[in-house]
Amino acid sequence: AGIIANQAIVKSQVIRLTELKVAIDVNFRGLESSYSSGASADERLKDRLGSLAGESEKTVNQFMASLFKIRQGEQSLKSMDAKTFFAEGTASINKAFELYDESAALLADLLNERVQNMQTHFYIVSLFSILSILVTFILGIALSRNILKSINACLTSFSEISSGNYRE
Repeated sequence: AGIIANQAIVKSQVIRLTELKVAIDVNFRGLESSYSSGASADERLKDRLGSLAGESEKTVNQFMASLFKIRQGEQSLKSMDAKTFFAEGTASINKAFELYDESAALLADLLNERVQNMQTHFYIVSLFSILSILVTFILGIALSRNILKSINACLTSFSEISSGNYRE
């Protein structure tokens, strides 16, 4: 506001504008990168946030271009309207927050869905594990019974043979 009102820019304001541009750039690029990663992972994210992300990128880039021009002294401060500058900044901040709010709600939904899918997967794996243990237990009992029958038959035969009965 001081820059536009005074129609001049001093060194401390250049530094502050540079810091502001860097902060906006870093934050928005991080948000944009997160959106791109999410959109490539889940098409629903792209469908629900695509137009909002495009609008947000456009308004932030316009505001950053104005900031850059002021910082570089390329734009005549006399031709710049403070209200327009603030309206641009407010619009870009509002769009970024709108994208953030919509993303947060969508990501919460997607996270809940993922947790439910993991729980379902856990229950399925648990069921198959329990069934596998039961089948193994039943097969173990059946196998041990067959072995015990054979051993008992041999013991009976040995008992008959030891008592003098050689017919079997």
